[in-house]
Amino acid sequence: MHKWYQEAGEQNDVVISTRVRLARSLPGYPYPKRMNAAGRQQVEQMIYEAATNENAAVGHQFAYWRMEDIGRTDGLSLAERRLVQPDFPADRMGGLLVTQDESLSLLVNGEDHLRIQVFRAGMELESAYAEADHLDTILDKELHFAFDPKLGYLTQDPANLGTGMRASVLLHLPALHESGSIGRIAAGLAKLGLVLEEEPFDPSNEEEQTSRYLLSNRLTLGLNEEEALRNLKSIAQQLLVQERTARLSLAEKLEMQDAVSRALGVLQSAKMLGEQELPDLLYRVRLGIAAGLISGVGVEKIDALLMELQPATLTLACGRRLSQSQRDGLRAEVVQRVLG
Repeated sequence: MHKWYQEAGEQNDVVISTRVRLARSLPGYPYPKRMNAAGRQQVEQMIYEAATNENAAVGHQFAYWRMEDIGRTDGLSLAERRLVQPDFPADRMGGLLVTQDESLSLLVNGEDHLRIQVFRAGMELESAYAEADHLDTILDKELHFAFDPKLGYLTQDPANLGTGMRASVLLHLPALHESGSIGRIAAGLAKLGLVLEEEPFDPSNEEEQTSRYLLSNRLTLGLNEEEALRNLKSIAQQLLVQERTARLSLAEKLEMQDAVSRALGVLQSAKMLGEQELPDLLYRVRLGIAAGLISGVGVEKIDALLMELQPATLTLACGRRLSQSQRDGLRAEVVQRVLG
């Protein structure tokens, strides 16, 4: 089944993906961390029925994952694909409804009773929000989400009060990173209610150099969703221009051209590729594609490889348990089929 992260999105030379999340709670119930098992099961059943009710006109076919029923590899893969937080499967207290292409999901009994999450490849803030809002409206008719006229939607974390919306774009900013200007840019954006922070592919890998940054809204109270999205998109577009301008100079440097060529050579010839070295190599090649140094492959192919070749996800796709060396060998084979 085709997945959202395999698509070639708008502005994808810089924007890897868009995500919109809506946090919602049910009135009359404690937040999940304070509920007993019976309460959590009741909330889970209510949300499941509302989302899968044939009369609800949701228009989506959801697969349902109960965290208490899935294996460790399945849980790790869900986290690798950004469908759940890394600690969510371990809690064994929630569930996940997700569409076949994984672009739309409902996280049940996480931090809040419900989180609606929509992914898009590239820059697609408006369409991602439109889908999240459509589903939110449908489910609200059945579940009657907790809402205060002054505070807006009520959530476990006070920082999410108001719209309950967190919108973000995941950016590849190697040229701005190399220029050393990210810190200054981030400080300026903080004054505007936006957050720009590095988003490592593997937080445990201190050597990682992927130059991924997440730009997101911080303010959820005092402005509506449309205003927040306009602000976020405006700043993202400014960063696009700055990155592309800085990329022109970066791509002229022999050191960068050499780094890109070396990364491509390793990926095309290696017999084994470890999970920690892969992101750095692929993101160097991604820069080369965006800068016109490499042709014949799109950046969306690189983004898909990065999702599909993570340890648990690769193991599930293979359909059998793999040793680390077997995963490293298979990873190299898959990369070479894509990059030639």
